[in-house]
Amino acid sequence: YFSYTPSDTTKVLTSISFDIYVPKATYDAGFTGGKAYWKTGDSWTWGNGDWVSLTAATWTTITAAPSATDGVQIAGFAGFAGASSTGGTNLVMYFDNFKVTYTDGTSETFDFNSGVSSSFGYGTDTSGTGSVGQDTTQYN
Repeated sequence: YFSYTPSDTTKVLTSISFDIYVPKATYDAGFTGGKAYWKTGDSWTWGNGDWVSLTAATWTTITAAPSATDGVQIAGFAGFAGASSTGGTNLVMYFDNFKVTYTDGTSETFDFNSGVSSSFGYGTDTSGTGSVGQDTTQYN
């Protein structure tokens, strides 16, 4: 999971969008798609957008419009590897132009060209490890 934690978790999310780039090695290892996701309210209720198929070595824009009525706790991208995935090490995905918009009309946008905010993180449901770092020399 690539995740964003807002500084104000009382705001209600109306949209989330971002660009994702999956290098060929990551795609060939089976990471071929995923969904925007969010967790809202005190119980961290899970919601997600539609499945989006990714293309190797191509930027893809993912957009979702949550119907939640509680404040957003966390939002981001859940990437999935297919059953035939070969797995791998040092696999990467690139994110840019991350934007969240709230019902009060405000929004937050991150283009990552001036660094990675501490509001972003990486997580996994399995024994995988990872981190979020900046690489402005690649895929600009």
